[in-house]
Amino acid sequence: MIITIDGPAGTGKSSVTKKVAERLNMIVLDTGALYRAIAYGALTVGIDVNDEAKISALLLTNPLEVVFWEGSFHYFIEDFDTTMYLRTQEVANAASIVSTYDAVRSYLLLVQKKLADKKNVVCEGRDMGTTVFPEAEIKIYLTASSKERAKRRFLELMEQGITRLTLEDLSNDIEERDRRDSTRKNSPLKVPEDAFMIDTTHLTLEQVVDEVIFLVKEESGLHEPHLGYWEHFTHQADVGIRGVGSTPAQAFEQAALALTAIITEPGLITPKTLVSVTAAADTDELLLVDLLNAIIFEMATKNLLFSRFHVTLLPGFLRASLWGEPVNREKHQPAVEIKGATYHILSLKQRDDGLWCAECVVDV
Repeated sequence: MIITIDGPAGTGKSSVTKKVAERLNMIVLDTGALYRAIAYGALTVGIDVNDEAKISALLLTNPLEVVFWEGSFHYFIEDFDTTMYLRTQEVANAASIVSTYDAVRSYLLLVQKKLADKKNVVCEGRDMGTTVFPEAEIKIYLTASSKERAKRRFLELMEQGITRLTLEDLSNDIEERDRRDSTRKNSPLKVPEDAFMIDTTHLTLEQVVDEVIFLVKEESGLHEPHLGYWEHFTHQADVGIRGVGSTPAQAFEQAALALTAIITEPGLITPKTLVSVTAAADTDELLLVDLLNAIIFEMATKNLLFSRFHVTLLPGFLRASLWGEPVNREKHQPAVEIKGATYHILSLKQRDDGLWCAECVVDV
């Protein structure tokens, strides 16, 4: 299996990739390290990284050798292991420049395909899902605000004892790298058409990793089967929604699907865009209301429809991932446009067969 994780600098790709690979017992292919290794090789021999001809020649005289050793890839140039020297800001900036050169990208394209051949890998980069591994089974695209990305890089450098760069310096560097990466002629940074998008700005590392693992299991059929389903029922002039699942969280997920089904057939929605919501309340019934209200709010304010839900329930607290896509009236043919709703006859209970049932009556 090949999982690709793309996105601009500072979105957490490296950390997420390592954690996902660890939890799935897969190999990390840090393709950014390949470009950094070439940049590092150029810097150490005094080659100007802006000289495309000399960089191209370097690939022939000082070829990159990648060795899988003790569970990870190591990057050698002239028998010297460069791996531990690739995370400096100087090398990062140089790598962003050399990555725009056709000769470098063509050279590393073959290297990357060879490294991933017949392996279970999680590949991190900027064009993994679009150019290098368009056949990947799972494609993830991480985003984050430029302010948050600069902050993360600043804290990372502080931990390394590097204090000469200000937050403004790093923000300018990130904006320049974004410009170069998105405007280069060869394999520019862009979202793969079939990628799952995760905005990591307000998410912790573990939350992002959990979401990627959830997607991998959902898409590959690795989730444990459960007896979940949703249905509608009538109550006077209103419609009732009912979600049934093996756990209270699964019952909430199915109730959310029932809410979506009031608007359109859930199967018509391609769930590629993530919205994360949280709620705190005294009872599970109130948490159900908060979840349904959050779904309606996100639908109304962001013009999205959702068809995949990942709910975590704790005492007095709920965290949910809503996966959906922008409304397309021709495709989705929405029956109603919900701007708000009220709920009554709320219930969460375990049935005699052991399944959990979450239900309420909705007045839209």
